Amino acid sequence: MMRAKLLAVLLCISSAAVYLTGAPIVIRKSVESNPSIIIHYANVSPKQQREIENMIHASNWFSIARSGNADYTLEIRQGQQLGYILTEGHIRKGIQSSIPGSNERERAKFLVDSILNDAFNLPPLCRTRIAFSMGRNMKLRNIYLADIDGQRIQQVSRFNSLCVEPGFFPDGKSVAYSKYNKASMDIIQTNFSPYRSRRLSAFAGLNTGAAISPNGRMMALILSKDKQVELYLKAVESRTMRRLTYDKAVEASPCFSPDGKWICYLSDASGRPELYICDLNGRQKQKLPSVGREALTPDWSTDNKIVYVTRIDGEYRLAILDMKNKRNELVPNLTGRWESPSWASDNRHIVCSQTFDGGQKSSLFIIDTFTGKKRQLFRAGNYFSTPNWSKKPVE
Repeated sequence: MMRAKLLAVLLCISSAAVYLTGAPIVIRKSVESNPSIIIHYANVSPKQQREIENMIHASNWFSIARSGNADYTLEIRQGQQLGYILTEGHIRKGIQSSIPGSNERERAKFLVDSILNDAFNLPPLCRTRIAFSMGRNMKLRNIYLADIDGQRIQQVSRFNSLCVEPGFFPDGKSVAYSKYNKASMDIIQTNFSPYRSRRLSAFAGLNTGAAISPNGRMMALILSKDKQVELYLKAVESRTMRRLTYDKAVEASPCFSPDGKWICYLSDASGRPELYICDLNGRQKQKLPSVGREALTPDWSTDNKIVYVTRIDGEYRLAILDMKNKRNELVPNLTGRWESPSWASDNRHIVCSQTFDGGQKSSLFIIDTFTGKKRQLFRAGNYFSTPNWSKKPVE
């Protein structure tokens, strides 16, 4: 039963196609539940139990069963070290006798990441973090970090200005982001420990949309230094760079392919924002199929899917383009005004912002792209925007 349920979760596509602006898309089928897991504790403190179950809930790959039969059984024992045994039916899937971590929360992250790897062969998820822009209004915001459950918020930038569009470096030790000045924009890198910041790009005019390559050596960015808004590729550690686009169109929102050989970006060359890709020399360019009246803010997953925002019937919804077959899918059950999606390391969940009340309020949500179910990270007292989810653990 569990195998069939998990297969449905991992495939979750429907046979019904709809047509928007002439492009066929598939709406993903809703999946009602994850594989169930029952947990037995031995000498584990109540606080540690709460942290473990909180991380299982935040990761959203299991449903915790309180009694009866379950697809998985997790036995957790606290001796000199915290350890566990994970079984699926009568088959042992994983065992660990020494879970690292200096406190209950850190040990819970390591433990849940370990059982997710045992059960589903997933990379670390609970130890990743989310960077985002937050402030009391739209003119004064800084960059912050939070855990995947919205806890442990940490301020990164400390400027009396507008800072947006954070993006993690591949090692998870710093972020690059756009900082507004009075008459220009800079791209700043801030390291977490030791805390320090530096300018990565400060040409006249726009310096925005920085995306760091998978090897951490290059960044794709948008500049207007030549009196035209264009896509560039620049070395992180020098001023060496290459202009990739030469046209009158406006480019925006670059992101790298998982192998680092391609850049996806937005261009209005056709008269409306659409998805394009180009190689690192700017010689090979291709328009990608998309749905809706316009495509916005793409992000490329490690399993070669591009999530983006699309405008359909006056709403801004989430769509996914599978680069293996160029097939578009709408994430189900989501209406409203969604912005800036970013993939998690598990290639299932994304973080994105939603604005409401006429754009006067916003918050961040975790979206399950298999089901369309959403989980709000923060209350909407502040203005939240441009989230980015790290692909590797952030200490």
